[in-house]
Amino acid sequence: MRVVVKFHKTARDAYDAWQARLSQPPTGNAGVALIHAEEMIRQLEETDGVPSGAKFHPELNPPSWVWRFSADTWIRFVHKSRRTGGWGWGGVTLEVVVTDVSNQPPA
Repeated sequence: MRVVVKFHKTARDAYDAWQARLSQPPTGNAGVALIHAEEMIRQLEETDGVPSGAKFHPELNPPSWVWRFSADTWIRFVHKSRRTGGWGWGGVTLEVVVTDVSNQPPA
């Protein structure tokens, strides 16, 4: 299965704020922020969208996965599967759509 990580437009401000927080001195910079972002995407891709510790919350709207990526970073995301190819050929692509990046779990 192919896994593609996307960021929903509603998550853009939260993602940008997370990147800005990771870029702040004394411990952060743009390189640190980029490494964190790449690692988050890598883990989502390599685990087929269910990284260790992620929990599904059907009560959220929309029903979502919540994952504590690091000590102060929570990721909320949804899965969307779609068939690729035609006439019965091809496979399935799983889209992992990040809907929020926060320093606390969703309420």
